[in-house]
Amino acid sequence: FFGGSGAIMYVAQIFGYYDYIEINSFLTGATSIGIISGAYSTEVFRGAIQSIDKGQFEACHVLGLKKYIYFFKVIMPQMLRLAIPNLSNVWQITLKDTSLISVTGLVEIMRQSYIAAGSTRDPLFFYSFAALLYLMLTYLSMKFINRVEKKYSRGY
Repeated sequence: FFGGSGAIMYVAQIFGYYDYIEINSFLTGATSIGIISGAYSTEVFRGAIQSIDKGQFEACHVLGLKKYIYFFKVIMPQMLRLAIPNLSNVWQITLKDTSLISVTGLVEIMRQSYIAAGSTRDPLFFYSFAALLYLMLTYLSMKFINRVEKKYSRGY
C-alpha cells in the first residue's frame, strides 16, 4: 500500500517530472486488491487448464482446429467447470480483503463501523451491523456463484 507512491515518484523523476504526485486512496486500494486477486485467479485458471486431459489438446490439433477455436469451443467450457468453485474461494478472499483498504484512508464498512462505534460508544450494534452486511454480501454472492456453477457443471 505505501511503497507504490515512492516507486511512482522515482519513475517520474527519471522522466524529468519532479512535482509531488497525489495518488487516490480508492485507486491504490482497488489496484492492490485487483493485483492480488488477479494473481490468485491466474493460478486457478492455470490449474484448471492443466487438469484437462492432454488428449483434448491433441484431438484438436489432429482435427486441424485453429488455436482460438479449440480454446473457446473445447478447452474453455471444461476449464470453467473446473475453475468456478475455486474462483468462488478467490472471491470470498477478495471480499474479506476489502477491509484492509482502510489502511489507505478510504472509508469502507469496517472503518465506518469503527468510527460510528467510537462516537456513540455502542460498538456491539455497529460491529454486528457490519458483520450482517458482510454476511449478506457473502450469502448473495454465493447464491449467484452456485447458480453459475450449476449451469456449467451439467453434462452435454
